[in-house]
Amino acid sequence: LLISALLLQCAFAEEQTSTIPQHFGLLIGKLNVYHHGVSGSVYAVNRTTILIKDFNYDGMGKDAFFWGGSTGTGPSPNGFIIPDQHGRTNVLSKADNKDFALTLPDNKQISEIKWIAVYDLSKYENYGDVYVPDGFEPPSTQTLPPLISKSDDCSSDQIELIDTKTIKIYNLNVHAADDMELYFVVGKGHVPSLRAGASTIIPDENGYFEPLRSYTNEDVELVLPGTFTFTDNSVHWLSVYDKKADKALGYYVTIPNHDESQSVVPPSLRKSMYVHPQKYDYTLPNCAALHRDFHVSWDVVGQTVTFELVALANDDDWLGFGVSGDNSTAKMIGGDVAIGHLNLRTGQGVVSDYNLDARAPCSQILDHKRGVCKDQELGKSDGIQVLEGRRVNNALTVIKYRRQLKSADELDKDFITDQVAILFLIYFNSPCFYNNEYVLANLCDLGPGENDEDERAWVPQAVPEAPQDHPAAGAASEDENDEGNPNIDSNSCVPFLLPDENRRVKPWGPIRLVDVHGRIGPSAGLRGYEGVSGYANPGYSWYIHGYVTPELYMQRGITYSFRVEGGNNPHNLETYHPFIITNEPLGGSAANLPSARILAGVEVTRRGQPRPNAAGRLCIWKHEHTDRRTDEKYTTFEKFRNTLKLRCEQGSQAANLDVTPNSSWPDVVYYHSYTQSNMGWKIHIVDSFREVASSVGVLTTSICLPILLLSIVICKHIL
Repeated sequence: LLISALLLQCAFAEEQTSTIPQHFGLLIGKLNVYHHGVSGSVYAVNRTTILIKDFNYDGMGKDAFFWGGSTGTGPSPNGFIIPDQHGRTNVLSKADNKDFALTLPDNKQISEIKWIAVYDLSKYENYGDVYVPDGFEPPSTQTLPPLISKSDDCSSDQIELIDTKTIKIYNLNVHAADDMELYFVVGKGHVPSLRAGASTIIPDENGYFEPLRSYTNEDVELVLPGTFTFTDNSVHWLSVYDKKADKALGYYVTIPNHDESQSVVPPSLRKSMYVHPQKYDYTLPNCAALHRDFHVSWDVVGQTVTFELVALANDDDWLGFGVSGDNSTAKMIGGDVAIGHLNLRTGQGVVSDYNLDARAPCSQILDHKRGVCKDQELGKSDGIQVLEGRRVNNALTVIKYRRQLKSADELDKDFITDQVAILFLIYFNSPCFYNNEYVLANLCDLGPGENDEDERAWVPQAVPEAPQDHPAAGAASEDENDEGNPNIDSNSCVPFLLPDENRRVKPWGPIRLVDVHGRIGPSAGLRGYEGVSGYANPGYSWYIHGYVTPELYMQRGITYSFRVEGGNNPHNLETYHPFIITNEPLGGSAANLPSARILAGVEVTRRGQPRPNAAGRLCIWKHEHTDRRTDEKYTTFEKFRNTLKLRCEQGSQAANLDVTPNSSWPDVVYYHSYTQSNMGWKIHIVDSFREVASSVGVLTTSICLPILLLSIVICKHIL
């Protein structure tokens, strides 16, 4: 099998897994030991962060904190609390040889303080301390010159070496033409090249090893995978490299080596699974890194292929891998995918065969099931044989399964055909469970969303070439192992890199509104719907008053007229979203469970069947010329919303839904889509807006404005 779109050369990767001196920063000193077994070494990571290695404390102090000060001759009550590794100012608990990073509060800098201590504020007692030397200068970011441009297709402003694994390129411009195959590449030597053993592709800013898109005046932050660092004397240059033309469009050479930068470049606090706690040992001979957090290994024996999916994931995450819906490009719709997870009760692996005909959870529309559906739900066979499922070091999820190379029925696709088959990856975070069923909620997060023609740029690929008579994977031809061949790499997996816990994404919300207008738009991941609600999302969310899924307020006895533009074509599952209000938090199929109550948006037919009555024309906010995987990079919702464009269908009308909350309504209800789960959020039902005004500080009169991306428009009538 051949793996394209990947160039992590095996020889270079193996060299990096040798023992590399660990760089913790600049040593301030060891803690002086006075009481309660306090000990450890204190390092300056950067100007505002300290790293305490091998910290010990018996936890018996009554009111002990990390304590800093910039005055006096030593620790005293005249100081400030340094928040713990979780950013909290809690009393310290017992620690045995722990390592953690602390960030000084209020933008204080290490060079401004004189001492750091473990201090008991109730007894004014110093348990252990270290003194910052006079004139101490902690490690800091290094500024490097711009990329050297070899063509008009690549340019940048200055480059910053943020830490030993992270580099940031400012105002990057790259024109990725159709005849190019571009990657970020690092390597050794004086001139960038793809010579085996001297270079490696590194993931893009989103963690993918796929060909680069075009960039226009963008700031791009890159993180080296595995055990690679910019200061271990093995990375001399960084480039934007065209693999097809075998040349660099732009590059920077003479990155400071280990000896030059040991004392000045901040260390990376991200740990490699190779050194902490171990490198994963793959059981199959071939391996490819599709994403820095997702690897796939495989072997072909006879007429079967065995896959081992390994991902840095939570224990309840879902993993998937499969064949594209198009033989010539990566296309999710029409794909044939194996999706697996760990059964948390038994600890065993579960893998099922799925057919994808829409980016939406499997739903029954017009007597047919559509969306992400199991083959068995569609009356076909499941062609997957589960071999293994397990957790490794409470960090990696491993799913192993086998399938036939040839399709078992018309819903399955040949894994290897006379033409090239494109494989693609689906990676789920925090799937939503309801009534023992699951919602494959983040299916679209690694797909392009609205534009099929962009799918190749959004979906990581591994391309197997059809072998004659399907020889075993290890039986490579003579020219497949040529040192300079960049197209072949049957073992490109470097150790996983643990996430940076200090850089977690924080949501924009929650937003609380009293008067309402809204539309529907992209869910925006952990910054938007998922961050506010805690539920995973299928791709679209209702937008109210221009904000993604805010909390609404409605008063009992007042009539509200909702103008709904969520799509009225039931043949298109992705964009058919009748508006409903229920007493449960999920919506979609969950709204029809016996325990749920639909309060508005559904009527009962003469045959006693529920039927939605608030499905209007489709008005949808769409990404245009932006990568939906970058939604979470925007610091404010307003900046994110400015990247979207509103598109409305012509020739049809919005639906109107009049709603009057009454005394039978609970204090908290939820607005939803009738067809898909997890698209809306809370509505607070109050008896008087005076209560709301006092609690949220907002009270306005009347609003009649249109609503967004499956667009709802709400008018509030105040009598």
